[in-house]
Amino acid sequence: MQRYTDFAAVRTLPPSTEKAVPSTIISLSSKGLEAAAQAESDAALRQISTSSRFRNAGINTLEKFGTGALDSTSQVALPGHLDNEFTLSITLGGGKAVSLTIANAGEDMFIQVGSAAELSPDERSAIANLGQAFQSAIDGLTQNVPQVRLAELTRLDTAFIQSIDLHAKTTLETVPPATQSLDFHIDSRQRRVSVEGPSGKIDVGVDTSRLQGLGTNQQQAKAIDNYLKTFDQAATRGHGDRQLMTMFKDAFVDMSLVARTDDSIDSGTRVIVPWKPSREDKAVLTGLPDFSTSVTQAARWSNPLRQDEVDGFKYEASQDTHLAGESFANRSITQSQRSSLSAQFHSEPDNSRKLKLNIAPGELMTVPRFHVQQEI
Repeated sequence: MQRYTDFAAVRTLPPSTEKAVPSTIISLSSKGLEAAAQAESDAALRQISTSSRFRNAGINTLEKFGTGALDSTSQVALPGHLDNEFTLSITLGGGKAVSLTIANAGEDMFIQVGSAAELSPDERSAIANLGQAFQSAIDGLTQNVPQVRLAELTRLDTAFIQSIDLHAKTTLETVPPATQSLDFHIDSRQRRVSVEGPSGKIDVGVDTSRLQGLGTNQQQAKAIDNYLKTFDQAATRGHGDRQLMTMFKDAFVDMSLVARTDDSIDSGTRVIVPWKPSREDKAVLTGLPDFSTSVTQAARWSNPLRQDEVDGFKYEASQDTHLAGESFANRSITQSQRSSLSAQFHSEPDNSRKLKLNIAPGELMTVPRFHVQQEI
């Protein structure tokens, strides 16, 4: 594990234009000067944003690992409390496991590497090639408004890598501070991501073990666009949290895009029936792998007078495709799409009055409307 300290940029302040006022001169001892300097340094470090602190950390760490500059010969336990943590766990061919953690506790940064076996130069190179993908995920999660950026991590190099797991925990710069977590997994058969934070929880799972109905990039892009419009409509009807829905949509897009070319409709196909779907068969399907998704907004009690009225939003969507038959002439193709919406929210009693729920009991002049909406 390596430990190092980040540094804040120096800022020059313009000359003051205010009229000078009498001042008091205080003499400090050497220890007092040192304490003042340390306090100033600590204050500057605390002003460093999380995104700045982790800028290029993922790329640099994996580059050093690829060259052998980082190894697991000297391991030290991480502190009990970490403000932000990003752990990339990789399973290579033959079951070799490697994990890399980048974290911080206050102004201290930590890098920890773990490997259960000796790695070849090619294996180290394959891991180093994940640097940009790892950094992209880190950059998204350390924004002031967290984002899901996993598209590059879904491009699995199956020649050397069997699976990738990413666990991330970030402390949001809110008052009071809140924790956001992300867990991602990908292998040759599945992709899944779970995001949980103060605004709610997101789950997206994609089945890549059966890809007979897989379409081209163009077909998948059209299907994804249609789904995103459906998600937006559900959020509008149920008054869903905009930021949470944005993360949900980003996760769905990154997990669902599996086609690699625009012209090869058979790209990635795995045969589990003794016949091959025709181009016409695939044209009537979405072109996406099967998936199961859900987004659940954190419950809120916004009406101080009626604590039994709970604001909430939950949306689920899934797709299932089944191919059967012993021959092309006797084939069966079924694709089912399901979605459900459950939402509760408050709104104005009429269009002429603005909703106000932050007043004390006895002051309420109008009664807000409480809506319960359920759709299958």
